[in-house]
Amino acid sequence: MTITTPVQQPPPPKTPPPPQASSGSSGSIMTSSGAVSAAAVPNTGGGIDHHGPWTGGSREPGQENKSRRTPMCYRTAKQSAQTYKEVREGVDKAFILNSNKDHYSSQEKMWKDMMDYGLDSVFYAKHPVTNTWVELFHMPDALSIEQVRQHENDLRGLCSYAAENLTWARTFVEKSISKNIYNEIQINVKAS
Repeated sequence: MTITTPVQQPPPPKTPPPPQASSGSSGSIMTSSGAVSAAAVPNTGGGIDHHGPWTGGSREPGQENKSRRTPMCYRTAKQSAQTYKEVREGVDKAFILNSNKDHYSSQEKMWKDMMDYGLDSVFYAKHPVTNTWVELFHMPDALSIEQVRQHENDLRGLCSYAAENLTWARTFVEKSISKNIYNEIQINVKAS
């Protein structure tokens, strides 16, 4: 017996989560007052510069971003609040994925925006069998669902930036598809 239940879209969080301390390595940054303060460097794609820590880019060795793509990649308290506000809006309304749209254009706009927000690094995973790097946004079937779940768990344990980016990327994708498509996603529950 198969029971099909439509998935209801969860309401977005009302306030941005506060930036968290990272378990990444420490660096120092110059504040606007000229004082030097410690900052955590993201372990999962990103870096640190004189403005603070930033995320984004490939995690593959030798392919990492050397600097942040946009100011929205910064994970300082002020910039994180602004970035999260934009993430909660999803992709520009003209690109919202629905059944009547060119899916490729919507997908590419979502990917560009995720790179601009510094969320793309969570989509880079090392294949456990071939030991090669794959980018899961464009190749979601490159890993099994079990391998994807293990990748998510590994990222959450690496640093708080990765955990935050996983949550933000999910919110962004959910807000970038139409409610009709979201509600068409079905969960099949099989009775045992």
